[in-house]
Formats: sequence, structure tokens, C-alpha cells
Amino acid sequence: TVMEATHWSGIVHGGAPALIPRYGVPLLDLEIGSSPDSWSNDVAVEVIARSLNGVFDFVSNRARSLLCVGGVHLERSFSEAVLKTEKMYPLAVSHIFANHWIVSRPYEEESGLERVNKGVRSLVNSRVDAIVYHDSIRSVYKQQCRVLGEQLGVPVFKHKALARPEDLPLW
Repeated sequence: TVMEATHWSGIVHGGAPALIPRYGVPLLDLEIGSSPDSWSNDVAVEVIARSLNGVFDFVSNRARSLLCVGGVHLERSFSEAVLKTEKMYPLAVSHIFANHWIVSRPYEEESGLERVNKGVRSLVNSRVDAIVYHDSIRSVYKQQCRVLGEQLGVPVFKHKALARPEDLPLW
């Protein structure tokens, strides 16, 4: 199980990204692999379908919402942090702005910071408890994370800190 970078697959199917804010409920894109062979795997489809019945049965009100920046499109360090901290130090990833997204657009400019702010505002209650950046991103993007952290009044730290959730400035 891996969380994928924030994006909207509706574009592939002719859906307009401008319509996303009109959805009255949170959106989650579940994907089984990245090929027609994966998508037509009946066992995988059944596993996903059965798991959805209870996916929201337990939602911790203690979970801390992380806005993640950098890393690869399927960044394991963010996924593993959530999966390993379920009980004692529950974490939730709200958005992942992968490295290839931030590099392909001018995220180092003011307009980039505004795009990230739009992502924050798209969250339920616009709640972000911390910003986590992958250590591999350029320093200009790390600085943008710090600026946004100051604006939101939340801590900003490197992804490697997720390995020791008990030491995070969130509890």
C-alpha cells in the first residue's frame, strides 16, 4: 500500500479540474497498479471493494494532518509514516506535492505558494498540523515550505523526522 502524489485522474476522463471544489465530499483516488492488466485483476478489485465497507469505521480525532512536499510520485516515506503510527502517534497525509509537480511549475514563486494554499483550503476544515518536506528538494522549495508554515502557524520538518514520530513537535 502506497499513497500517491496529489492529482486528479478525472482529467484523463475529460473531467475539468475547475470542478473539483464543487464536490461536497472529500475525494480519494484508489488505484490498482498502473496498467490494464492490473486494473482488470478481479482479486485486487474485490479486495479494494471489500475494504471500502469499513474504511471510515475508525477515524482518530488525534491524527495529525501532514502536508507533504517533494519525493517521488509514490513516496514510501510518507505512506510508511502513516501506516506505522496508527495507534500511538496517528498521522494522516492530506496532500503530497511530489517533486516532479513542484519542479514543473514555478512553485518557488508567489503563484506556487498560492497553489499550495489552495490545496490547504481544499481540506476538510482547512486543517494542516505540519508541513513535511522531502530532504531531496531544492532549498528554494524548502524555504517556501517554511514561509507557508509561518503563515499557517505550523511546524515544518524534514521527512526523515517521520521515522521517530514520538519526537515530532505535534503532541
